[in-house]
Amino acid sequence: MTHNIDKHNFSESVALITGSSNGIGAAIAVALCSYGCKVVITGRSAVALEKVAQDAAKASGGIASLQIVGDLLDDTFPSRLIAETIAKFGKLDFLVNNAGSMMGRTTLSDTKFLQEFDKLVNLNARCVVNLTQLAVPHLKQSKGAAILNIGSIASQQPWSGILPYCVSKAMLNSITKTTALELGKYSIRVNIINPGAVDTDIYRSMEMSHQDWTQFMQRKEQTSLLKLVAQPDDIAHLACFLLSQDAKNVTGSIFTSDTGASLK
Repeated sequence: MTHNIDKHNFSESVALITGSSNGIGAAIAVALCSYGCKVVITGRSAVALEKVAQDAAKASGGIASLQIVGDLLDDTFPSRLIAETIAKFGKLDFLVNNAGSMMGRTTLSDTKFLQEFDKLVNLNARCVVNLTQLAVPHLKQSKGAAILNIGSIASQQPWSGILPYCVSKAMLNSITKTTALELGKYSIRVNIINPGAVDTDIYRSMEMSHQDWTQFMQRKEQTSLLKLVAQPDDIAHLACFLLSQDAKNVTGSIFTSDTGASLK
């Protein structure tokens, strides 16, 4: 029996990764490129996307990435993402719904609570459904198609002050399972990774200073079961496995990658 877990071959594949201008999304893009995959990277910063594209080209030996600048909260943008992907590459094999936000802390007593709630649910959940719906006709044409959603352990563990975030990520768990159920007949697999604390720049959306975020990460490292904090590459490695044919029998599954934090 042979295994190719260490040499995922995506040389004929095309992946669209949202929220890929930094952090986990960028790491997934670079990792997929290193295995020969053609990637579409997207985010709101052209400068950040160019840096990711350069890293991806270096990792892949020169494969060029398609960069599309835009905001998923713009109702016209998801359709443009799919259209430009197909126009460039003629196909779509993998959709990675990574884009999301945490925003600042908010409580039920805040006067703008519902505005925060609606915006976060829109970005973290509704946009995922919208893009999935648009991608499915093209994924049906692919052999080995897969959708991967990036959630959070906040979907399973309530945290005070971030109710909208927890709810939106819990919705993403349900979206993953129900779309897997619907799309299984087309051999399209759908899974989700729920990371714990990952050392990214999400502190900006949390309205934390860099110093506060660094201290937060240090506390997470000290209190984690494995005494470490995950890096974006750690999530990217798992993502590559789940998109590969090594995981061809895996769908509708929730994967927790949190250094054991949810066990404490």
